[in-house]
Amino acid sequence: MSSGKKYDKIITFNKKAFKLRGLVKKNASIIIFSTVLTLIFLPKICLMTHLPITPGLGGSDITDLNFPYRHFLANSLKNYKVPVWSNLIWCGYPLHAEGQGGFCYPLNVMLFSVFPADISFNLSFILNFVLCTFFSFLFFAEIGLKKQTAVFSATIFSFSGFFFCHIQHLNMLNAVIWFPLIFYFIERYLKSGDYKNIAGAGISFGIQILAGFPQFAYYTLIFSFLYFFVEKVIPLSVLQSKTGGNVLYRVKGFLLFVLIGLGISAIQWLPTLELVNFTARKTGFAKDPARWWWAYDFSDLITWLVPFKYGLPFNNSFHKLHSIFIENSFYMSKIAFVTGVIGLFYRFKKNTFFAVTVILTFIIALSSSLGITAFLDSVPGFEQFRLHQRILIFTVFSLCLFFGYIFEKLKNNFLKILVFLLVVADLFYFANKQNAFYKKSDWMDAPPVVEFMKKDKSDYRVWNINSYNLAFNCVNGFSGELMPYLNYRNFLQPNSNIIWNIPAIEGHGGLRPKRFYEIWDEMMKRGISYETLRFIGLAGGKYIITTYSITSPYLDIKKEYEYYTSLPAIKIYENKLFMEKAFFVKDMVLSSEVIEQMFNKDFNPAQAVVLEETTRKYHYTGKGNVSVKKYLDGEVEIEVTSDNGGFLVLTDSFYPGWKAFIDGQETKIYKADYIFRAVEVPPDRHLIRFAYKPYYFIVGKWVSVFSLFCLIFYLFFAKIKNLWI
Repeated sequence: MSSGKKYDKIITFNKKAFKLRGLVKKNASIIIFSTVLTLIFLPKICLMTHLPITPGLGGSDITDLNFPYRHFLANSLKNYKVPVWSNLIWCGYPLHAEGQGGFCYPLNVMLFSVFPADISFNLSFILNFVLCTFFSFLFFAEIGLKKQTAVFSATIFSFSGFFFCHIQHLNMLNAVIWFPLIFYFIERYLKSGDYKNIAGAGISFGIQILAGFPQFAYYTLIFSFLYFFVEKVIPLSVLQSKTGGNVLYRVKGFLLFVLIGLGISAIQWLPTLELVNFTARKTGFAKDPARWWWAYDFSDLITWLVPFKYGLPFNNSFHKLHSIFIENSFYMSKIAFVTGVIGLFYRFKKNTFFAVTVILTFIIALSSSLGITAFLDSVPGFEQFRLHQRILIFTVFSLCLFFGYIFEKLKNNFLKILVFLLVVADLFYFANKQNAFYKKSDWMDAPPVVEFMKKDKSDYRVWNINSYNLAFNCVNGFSGELMPYLNYRNFLQPNSNIIWNIPAIEGHGGLRPKRFYEIWDEMMKRGISYETLRFIGLAGGKYIITTYSITSPYLDIKKEYEYYTSLPAIKIYENKLFMEKAFFVKDMVLSSEVIEQMFNKDFNPAQAVVLEETTRKYHYTGKGNVSVKKYLDGEVEIEVTSDNGGFLVLTDSFYPGWKAFIDGQETKIYKADYIFRAVEVPPDRHLIRFAYKPYYFIVGKWVSVFSLFCLIFYLFFAKIKNLWI
């Protein structure tokens, strides 16, 4: 290349860089606008004075899942730990594999490694609204809407009812916001043929997976496939410059998009895939009654125009049977919806993909009423998700685009702004009745029960029996006094116990250990019986927290706290059948009916352990002592001294990835008492070490690192190539 041509190339490159900076500067106004609008819609979150505590069905996914997970993440990052395992729920659980904490989601890592958990939590909501508006604007502008209209359509989508109904599902919102950006990059690829846009789409897809809500990654994959093969936007000049023709060009783009997304997110989906095999989701939800009990049906269609037709949770007036308000509400304002439907018919042939999307999403959402759920379950992955009406957010997005096409036909700019303000006012009225907030300083203070628990220095777990609906009903939803929700923290409802570092036997999440719930089913049949309390004690359950008055010779009431004036007091019972987490037994029982054996009245877990496979010996003589030397999330060290050998039982959950070593030599971990761990130990004194070395996480980590390295190399190489060739 001559020096003159090289100089011209540098000038061209610098001009492009200048244009890029100018584009960013122009779009900064969109970011500022969406930030201000978020402040108007959610002032208590933006000003950092309150935390959202919105009640849900039998609990709150904010207070019982999303905030505790991120609190755990913040503590782990600040202590330079990888949060792959927690001993605080389900007697030990692969918390990262569950996914909903989004522990590798880039925005979570950036926020929760720097700011306190409560500040980072609120910033997450703000970023969701700002980024969703910005990403949607980029797509709407790219597909042909004028800048002003693109801003209006993006705002309607990002501040539509779905996002405010699902504030309690932060991980869901973290995932949803990325599909407009994915569509943006796919659109640019189909127009230009530049594979850097495929890289952008793949990275965005990978980030969406890392957000920790697989259902929307699944939907995005489906609609991205349709976008590649339904839209007709490939210019002839692009096809002429590519080999293989139209179909191959699209296939290559789609496969690269999927490969990049799965590659950089392998650190998340590989451990999750392993965990699924130990949960009820392994067989899917095809037979789950909730799929028809809470299904979307034709009577829900009216809520697109009359959102409070059946009442609303705000004042506990929602009265529609077999329905969940937040799951069936997709309000985008009456004006925007009607205009969008008109635009759908007007632009049907010109925007085939989005027209098909609206039709397809309604068919899927109404699948139960249409009687086609069984057919859809034959589609790989479909039966893994329970509430498919969530797919209607793609309908909202499509109708916002069609709204924009009709909106642009208005010639009077004043009329445009007036219509937009009416739509925003309508959305604000809807949003203002969807969430509850509590003063952050009060909510972050430890509840009285925590002070009581911290006085006990033994190694124990808690169990709670409560009804969240008591609080919801007695204060009429969340339209009035919120004190019952503050006092409800005293139950240490899983996973809120994580915040206070108090271990619980149970947990809360989408991937629930199947064996745990088989035992819980047995406990439900028996009630608060001797056998039930014995198992709770075996699992380390020293305290039971409930509003019920329980009469049992095995329980002592230790403390009472006020719940609410019209509700019974919160009681703390001490379980006399409590056992330490690690103990020595000399006998084992081999059984294929472990639960039946465990709940046999004559069974004594302090004397024998129930195993499902043979060991060297069934019975040992003599005594043994156990001393816990180290007990961390990913490592446990226990010293065992015995006369003639026996079994060390550790009532932490059995899960792949855990290794056991006796004096440095690896030994077998047995599945004990259906859900725990046991190691056969020889006579004399030995140090037994348990270490968590999750194979799927390690493999996923290196796949993600390799994928990122390849992407960085490609993008760097492409930049150099553009500069010098």
